[in-house]
Amino acid sequence: MFFDSLKLNEKEHLIRINNEIDNNLCLALKEEVINLVSNKNIFIRINLEKTDFINTAGIGLLLSIHFELQKLDGKLIIENPQTYLNDLFEATRATKYLLIQNNNEE
Repeated sequence: MFFDSLKLNEKEHLIRINNEIDNNLCLALKEEVINLVSNKNIFIRINLEKTDFINTAGIGLLLSIHFELQKLDGKLIIENPQTYLNDLFEATRATKYLLIQNNNEE
């Protein structure tokens, strides 16, 4: 599986990406988020600790998820991205919108 999905509480969910974020993963991740939101999970954490690549579709999807959750008074948190991904988020100015947390705690 490209990712693991774990319910943390009634409204919060953790998705651990176990692969690179490319077009194939984007489709599966989008479906998962739609399912979560339809079940009232509006606080989503996406852990990128094991992710070493993300394409532009992936960045666009993360921003899209952020804006959709924001409309519902929810929140997207990106956890533990590799240094390369942090640099990419900064270069694309995605950090202006995405909440990124670097920690090794679950």
